[in-house]
Amino acid sequence: MSYLDLFRALEAEGVRYLAAGGVARILHGAEPMTMEIELMVDFEPANLARFVATARALALKPVSEDYGAAMRFRGPQIDNPSVDVVVHEALSFEEVYARRLLVELEDLTVSVLAPQDMVVLTGKPVRIETYDYSCELSDEQLRYYGAPPAIAKLRWLEEARRFALLARSARLANA
Repeated sequence: MSYLDLFRALEAEGVRYLAAGGVARILHGAEPMTMEIELMVDFEPANLARFVATARALALKPVSEDYGAAMRFRGPQIDNPSVDVVVHEALSFEEVYARRLLVELEDLTVSVLAPQDMVVLTGKPVRIETYDYSCELSDEQLRYYGAPPAIAKLRWLEEARRFALLARSARLANA
């Protein structure tokens, strides 16, 4: 599963979501490398059922470790990005969804958390051009990312490179 596979599946299922975290930063113009896709998902029951159907179709399984205000899912392949569904009590999904940015990537439109809402979600400034991403990996993440064989790491780097290039050439659909 690639980043685009996930976004296509969410869109095909009609899931209301917002890309957040590192992927949102990439779509806002930064170039961090991330193996996580953080999403805010509308917890309205029908939407949540569509998200669960999408996760099942992509063979995403919940991970039992504690990730704070996030539920982590992982795909069957070690080089699949993890998907974190985040919950933040200070952010109303309806309000942030109304402020979302729509970014066109190839044949799909990705809903992205607006910069001002990313500040609330992460507690970090969103000065993309000067943001220091070098300290974002936890010890657990470093152990997990170090586990894949070299070919899996190369596939992931190629996926991240392709996604960053798409993001660089993307245009805001609602601009």
